[in-house]
Amino acid sequence: MLVHFSPPLLSASQRVLILMSSLDFLALNLDQRLLRAIADLGWERPTEIQEVVIPLVFEKKSLLIHARTGSGKTAAFAIPLVEEILKSKQLQSEQFIYALILAPTKELCSQVNKTLQCLCKYTSKNISFVDISQHDNTEVLKPFLANSPDIIIGTPSRLLAHARSHHFAVDRLKFVVIDEADLMVTFGYQDEMKDLKTFLPHSLQVILLSATLHETTKALRNCLVSRGEWIKVELPEDSFLPSSSQLTQYII
Repeated sequence: MLVHFSPPLLSASQRVLILMSSLDFLALNLDQRLLRAIADLGWERPTEIQEVVIPLVFEKKSLLIHARTGSGKTAAFAIPLVEEILKSKQLQSEQFIYALILAPTKELCSQVNKTLQCLCKYTSKNISFVDISQHDNTEVLKPFLANSPDIIIGTPSRLLAHARSHHFAVDRLKFVVIDEADLMVTFGYQDEMKDLKTFLPHSLQVILLSATLHETTKALRNCLVSRGEWIKVELPEDSFLPSSSQLTQYII
C-alpha cells in the first residue's frame, strides 16, 4: 500500500492520503471470534480507509478521517474498538465505560449499534454496549448505565442529559468517536459538545469522521480535545468503494 504524507494543514497534524489497498483481515492479528464475525458478514478484506485507520487506532492515535459515505468508516473504528476492549478484559476484570460514540441522529446511532451487534456476534458475553438515543426517558436506562457498559452510543444531547444526571461514570474513559462530524455542525451540536467535554477525562483517543472537512468541522475536534497530535486520513474521491457486502442500503 502506498501512503503519502504531506505537510500538516493544522498545527501538530499529519495528512495521510490513501492510494491503494492490499491487506486482508487476517494480517491485522484480530481476535478469532472477531474474525469469525467479520467472515460471517462476507467481508474478505478491509476497505481502503479501514486498512489505514485500524492500525492507527491500535497505535492510540487521534484521527481526523475524511471519507465519503459508503467507504466503510463505521467498521474502521468499530473493529479496532472491539479488539481493544477484548484485550483490555484479558488484562483486568474491573468493568468500566471504555468508549463513547457520538452520532448526530437516532438513525445514525442505530446504524452504529447494528454494526457493533454484528461484530460482537461471538463476544456478546464479553462486551456490552447500549444505544441511549432510542430512549427518551433517561431514568429507564439508569440501572444499566450504572453497571458501566463498555460502549455507550448516543447523540450529544442525550449523552449530555445522562452525564448531567450522573447516570454513568467516565473517569476511566479511553476512546471517543464523533461520527458524521459535518452533520454535528449542521445540527448545531457545538455547545452540547463543549458542555460534554467538562465531564470527560483530559487524556482521550478521539476519532472524528466526516464526509466533508470544512473549517467548522475541523474546529469541532477542539470541543472534546484541545491538545495533542492529530493525524488526518483522507480517502481520494476517485477511490474504489467497498464491495456490496460492506454497503448499507436505505429506502427513502
